[in-house]
Amino acid sequence: MKYAFRFSNLCGAVYNKGNVLFTPDGNCLLSPVSNRVSVFNLIDNTSYTLPTQTESDIEHMAMSPNGNLLFTVDERGKAQLINFPQQVILSNFNFKGRVAALRFSPNGAYFAATVGEQVKVWKTPPLRKEFAPFVHLRSWGGHFDDTSCLDWSHDSKWVVAGSSDMSLRIYSMKNGHNYIPVTLTAHRGRILQCFFGPDNHTIYSFSPLEMIAWKFVPHTRGQQTPTKGCSTHKGKWRVSHRHSFNNGRHVSSVSYHKPNGGLFVVGFEGGLYDLYNNTTTATTTTTPTIATSTDNTSTQSPLSLIHSLSISKYRIDTVATSPSGEWLAFGIEKSGQLLVWEWQSETFVLKQQGHTSKAMSCLAYSPDGQTVATGDDFGKVKVWNLATGYCYVTFDKEHKSGITALTFSPSPHGASLFSASIDGTVRAYDLVRYRNFRVFKAPVPVQFTSVAIDWSGEVVCAGSIDPPSIYVWSVQTMKLLDELKGHNGPISCLAFSPNSNILASGSWDNSVRLWDVFTGSSRASETLAHPGDILALAFRPDGRQLAVSSMTGQIHFWDPQSATAEGTLEGRTDLLAGRTAADFRTAKSTPQGKFFTSLCYSGDGQTLIAGGDSKYLVLYDIQQRLVIRRFAVSNNHSLTGLSRFLSGWNMTEAGPRSEILEEYKDRFDRRSRTLPGVDAINQNQQGKRRIRTKSVKFSPTGRSFAAISPEGLVVFSLDDRVLFDPFLLDIEITPKTVRETLSEGQYLKALIMSFRLNEQEIISEVVHSIPPEDIQLIIRDVPDLYLPRLLGFLAKSLAASLHVEFHLLWLLQCFNHHGTYLRNNTNTLAPLLRDLQKAVVFHTEALTSICEENMYSLDYLTSIPNARKVFEQRQKVFEEMKQREEANVGDEDDDNEAYNMDDDEDDGEERLSVTKQQLLSLATTTNGDDHTAMEEGEGAGEPLVKSKGDEEDEDDADDDDDDSGWISLETLTNTGKNSNSNNSQTQTTTVEPEHAKAAVMEEDEEDGDDEKPSEVTTTVAKGRAKGNSNSNSNGSGSGKGRGRGRNRSKGKSAVAQADAGAAPTTTPTTPTTPTPTPPPQATKKQPQTPTKADSNSNSNSKKQTAATPQPTNSTKPTNKKRRRSVK
Repeated sequence: MKYAFRFSNLCGAVYNKGNVLFTPDGNCLLSPVSNRVSVFNLIDNTSYTLPTQTESDIEHMAMSPNGNLLFTVDERGKAQLINFPQQVILSNFNFKGRVAALRFSPNGAYFAATVGEQVKVWKTPPLRKEFAPFVHLRSWGGHFDDTSCLDWSHDSKWVVAGSSDMSLRIYSMKNGHNYIPVTLTAHRGRILQCFFGPDNHTIYSFSPLEMIAWKFVPHTRGQQTPTKGCSTHKGKWRVSHRHSFNNGRHVSSVSYHKPNGGLFVVGFEGGLYDLYNNTTTATTTTTPTIATSTDNTSTQSPLSLIHSLSISKYRIDTVATSPSGEWLAFGIEKSGQLLVWEWQSETFVLKQQGHTSKAMSCLAYSPDGQTVATGDDFGKVKVWNLATGYCYVTFDKEHKSGITALTFSPSPHGASLFSASIDGTVRAYDLVRYRNFRVFKAPVPVQFTSVAIDWSGEVVCAGSIDPPSIYVWSVQTMKLLDELKGHNGPISCLAFSPNSNILASGSWDNSVRLWDVFTGSSRASETLAHPGDILALAFRPDGRQLAVSSMTGQIHFWDPQSATAEGTLEGRTDLLAGRTAADFRTAKSTPQGKFFTSLCYSGDGQTLIAGGDSKYLVLYDIQQRLVIRRFAVSNNHSLTGLSRFLSGWNMTEAGPRSEILEEYKDRFDRRSRTLPGVDAINQNQQGKRRIRTKSVKFSPTGRSFAAISPEGLVVFSLDDRVLFDPFLLDIEITPKTVRETLSEGQYLKALIMSFRLNEQEIISEVVHSIPPEDIQLIIRDVPDLYLPRLLGFLAKSLAASLHVEFHLLWLLQCFNHHGTYLRNNTNTLAPLLRDLQKAVVFHTEALTSICEENMYSLDYLTSIPNARKVFEQRQKVFEEMKQREEANVGDEDDDNEAYNMDDDEDDGEERLSVTKQQLLSLATTTNGDDHTAMEEGEGAGEPLVKSKGDEEDEDDADDDDDDSGWISLETLTNTGKNSNSNNSQTQTTTVEPEHAKAAVMEEDEEDGDDEKPSEVTTTVAKGRAKGNSNSNSNGSGSGKGRGRGRNRSKGKSAVAQADAGAAPTTTPTTPTTPTPTPPPQATKKQPQTPTKADSNSNSNSKKQTAATPQPTNSTKPTNKKRRRSVK
């Protein structure tokens, strides 16, 4: 397992104190949380915390106009200069005094700060580390009290500063030491905020009760006009307007948006804010009439109220306006609330609130490790999404007192959450519908200190203080199943074994008891004695080991199955607890911080993390019983107990300097803090808070752990949230340099440079120039910062490109090497992943459609060799028949002339001559779709025939392609019918053997009465003959064929001549005659009856002996050949 855990995020608190500010692009909001800075992305709805820490709580922040430098100043006057894009500290600086305001000039060249009674100006440091980056330029004084605010003019030449002595002073950057600052005095209270107007000729100053607008009036002597500068020898500053706030509340914070020409946001003590529009900016450029005394001051207010809204019951401590003027940000210290309000649509963009007074008491991880639930001392339960850092559900009205324990149900997604409280209830929350759906109570009023749920999620248990009992309920019915008694002291902790029914309970009676809650016994199965009070216990994930922490500072390991001790770990000196200012003993001898109050196993069970009354979390290797690493949850010196050694400089005659409360300058803060029964509430407000870890838990995935500190929920993770950019902002990146880098073979560098350039054509050129074999190496080294851009490009390119395999190879390597990052940032990358899915599905559907369309074509192409073989066989048969025809042509007047066709594969097969009438009689004996076969021993072949429906497509395709014809069963049937009815012709068919599946046939008819009917000889290969009676019975048509002439038909193939007007006669040319196939036997249900086809066959046999032909009613046929196919 890896042990390189790093600070990942700070949840549970969104605002502590100080000012909030927007980034120059307006997409992010920066909020100070204790000694850290949290960044809220208002576009992606995510948040993260910078890894930097100041020595104490942050009071003021300022950002350069380009958004690269961030200045943070704590309450001791120590500042940090941070490279905001890279999230690294460039330099530390000590102002040697408390800073009340800090501002960068509009041009970014300077920054000014109010330190005590002075205003100091420095040159802005560069965006790189230097030995002495701060260059001091100016120091201005003149105030008789601490300066409280300042502002720059839009040309960065003038600075106005307000003080608690109720005066304003204007300083110039261009004049030397002989310059005398202009002093403005008209307020009746300390100055809270002051601003330059957009034209540098107006100043707005705010006190707790009023706002005063100051106007620069130029001298009329010499007709001098006002210039951009504000010099006293050219004019005079006078009061232009006054506005009193008559709502009965004092002003606590003010923000001014200059780009819109005047938009004031005023926050008050009671949680009310007013939004004003400055009407003085809409006046003409002519000089207004300005009175020289307060009595003659214009009574018209320069502020026009847009709307007023109450957002809290506590004082609004800070207000900020986005660069576009659409969003308003509010910070409320007492409730720990941070709001972003869109005033035009009157909707919340961000509404987050941490736990009140940092009083978190317990936490629990969900089974999937994606969410964390926290509870506090005021009965509030919050659920946080670790991927976004946002709290998405709060239960604050269910419990009436503090939360002592939390646990998730063991379902895969943790759909329910259980909480125990000292109000005597255990509640179950549905995290799908966000409601409290179960309430478990004891028969008598008790105070629950712990809760546990079994691995099946059917039983929930809770331990109480007095009486020290364990109550067991059914989750489904809320029925109390059992009450387990046996402990003699308050129960401090409970835990179920992950894979068995064992319940372990720890108590202050120095014992751990093991229970089997499903046996129905109210007695403990085993009792494990310890030398001190039990504070915490935890099961290993496999359930084969139990770790117990006692008041002696030791961690005991037990085998829960055999109830035997496996070892002990000494941890009294591992926490390295500090010393408070009120301690009279050293940190080594004090009893504080000598024991662990929380334990948890890692996901693989190899390590154990423990926390207590110290700033450190200790990670142990269980097998070696060694300390692997210590993690500091905070280095904030605003907390006590942080240092192991105290400095005598902090001691005064009245006691420790940190314990002396400062004088409250605000009337709102002067209230009693010594009311009885409110110690738990005021312990975090009065004096310093003690550093401690109340609870620590490992994520089920083992890749992160979280701990509760006085600052909030501190999360440590193996996944580095700081995305490193290997290319600084000042690197010259042009299309030319990108192509040069690409030509040198530096593919990774060229790819990142193209992403920095952010031109789609350059990115496409670089990506398609990378060889496929190098994709894996490049993807492995691509920083996570550029992974969203790469996925976005692949999503767009894949949807329109034909290089599907190339793009899929990129995606495969991205998922293989950056799968963890993609999984942890699913919410942020969800749009890109959806685009990729659409592109892949589009190509999948397209390829599927093409494959389905080509399936039949592929079948045809694969069958071409067989088809060619059959064609060659037919050509060979045709040539043999043509040779026999030429050899047998001697007597054209013979009545019947037969041609025997030999099969090229079966030369020894029996040859039969079958007349057309016998073939017809064979076809008519079939019933429905059943076929009748001729017996092989009877000397009859098996003519293979097809019906019209089977051969219709082949007939149409072969009509005019070849000289050798095919005749279908329908033609045979029709010809037979016409022969029987008209007594005009007799036809025979030459049928191929079964393996050839066809017979070659041509029929030719000539007009004229002198033509004689010709004999047709049919050669049938020995096999199985089948006929279709439906074709015979349903066939219709004329028996006259279509020929092209006698001479042409005789020289081609086996020819059947029919005379339309002569009586048919049949003379077999071979002595072999076929044996007719008997009709099928009739069933009992359907007795066999003579059919019309049989009678026609008998009549045909009689009429064939007639010598005189009978005329037919058919017309003279045309000279056209008809070709059909029979199988």
